[in-house]
Amino acid sequence: MAHRNIYHVKQKASDSLVTFDNLSFENFTVPLSADRNLASTYQAPGKTSDLNSPDLVQLWNNKIADEYDALSPYHSRFFTLDYAQIDQGNDFDTVRWAADPAEPNFCFDEKTAQELSDWKLRIGHPLHSALSVKGRRETHNEYCEYRIVFSKDSQGNLRPKRVIFTTELREYWMLLATHSPERLAFAFEDITGRAPHWHELYGPGVTDPNQLSHEDRLLGFATWVSGGGGDSDLMDSGVPAQPIGRVNNLNALFMTHRINGLDDLLYIVLYGAHPYAKRENSAWIPATKDEIFSKSHFGETDPPIQLACRHADPAAALGAAGQAFSGRQIGFADPLGMYILSFAKNDFLFDGAAIPKEWIRFSRGEGEGLYQRLEFGPGDEDDHFLDEITVGDEEAPLKGGFQIAQRIEVGPRLRIGSSSTVTDAEYEAFEVQELDQPYNCAQASVCRNLARLRDEYEQYRFSEV
Repeated sequence: MAHRNIYHVKQKASDSLVTFDNLSFENFTVPLSADRNLASTYQAPGKTSDLNSPDLVQLWNNKIADEYDALSPYHSRFFTLDYAQIDQGNDFDTVRWAADPAEPNFCFDEKTAQELSDWKLRIGHPLHSALSVKGRRETHNEYCEYRIVFSKDSQGNLRPKRVIFTTELREYWMLLATHSPERLAFAFEDITGRAPHWHELYGPGVTDPNQLSHEDRLLGFATWVSGGGGDSDLMDSGVPAQPIGRVNNLNALFMTHRINGLDDLLYIVLYGAHPYAKRENSAWIPATKDEIFSKSHFGETDPPIQLACRHADPAAALGAAGQAFSGRQIGFADPLGMYILSFAKNDFLFDGAAIPKEWIRFSRGEGEGLYQRLEFGPGDEDDHFLDEITVGDEEAPLKGGFQIAQRIEVGPRLRIGSSSTVTDAEYEAFEVQELDQPYNCAQASVCRNLARLRDEYEQYRFSEV
């Protein structure tokens, strides 16, 4: 999590040498965790049937607990991982945010944000699909990623056919890949409708992943399907930041952007779960979004003010902070995951009427509020294309995924308990100062990186679809 101002470092149980496809990976091990004796047990995200044994469920819960333990500087009495212990707890999905990438919008404008996020250029690395993958990797950091599927029409023109959205967590899929290739294959087939070839998931030459060590499975899967995701152990071992295989690029199996992980989700909720406040006369009042991020509360070198500019971080942090200000304890509801919580389907029209129901396909979840996947648009067997759909009051042609993402809300499900008394000392520990003016997001450092991305897009615009 190099993008975050936090101190946690994942510890290695021991040093080892692992070989995979003639590559050497030094100082890498799969950390082993002791089982936690919590009253709470998290099911598979979305309550899918992937985790078909108590051992797999325990491994998933150990992974969650490991990430939580690594964030110890942010622990507080207002958050617990043991959701079953929350006094008078009820589950809510009110902490949610828009899925469209915010950063290119505040750095430039909506038109540029759409172009960079959709990235409909033909040019690209030959190992990957050139269309839309670049935008996903560079800009889709709101815990929702999408892939535009293109197809040729009867005239031979390449046009957008549909868009695939996913909110599934990378760490969950990496756990399946490491500990249960069979359940990994089950999840893959659940999404794609076909059984995988093992080399697609673990790399060339792999015909039976059960003959590989846990380390070989993890490193192979990370290299070809999940990428390093900012994990220092994996990156130091030679795993690329983004996968070099095609299967996740083409199918959007799960999120791969480095700040769409389980660790980041835990971090931002934990960061917010404190009673941030300021004095107004003799009373304490809640801090604003910019005020929460404008001060170093946990020993950061610099305040993480840039987080105030995104959709996800302010929504999650403010949601948690509001409960802490009222003395309420929160935790993640079961199952812990990222979900598609709303979709404004009525904003879309086809031939002036509601779009066909079969063009909206939710999956990877037990039901509404637990879906982690959405495919929107005509199927391969249909003669129509995505750009025949209109969107909004102005009935503008649908160009890609960005316009759809603007109408999707994502977020976790939280359990919130009863209120308690917050002491003056607790408010004072997280006291903020009123700001003279809001933070200007256009000055954020990320805008310099996005400016280079915009320049690259303009350079190759001649190849735009």
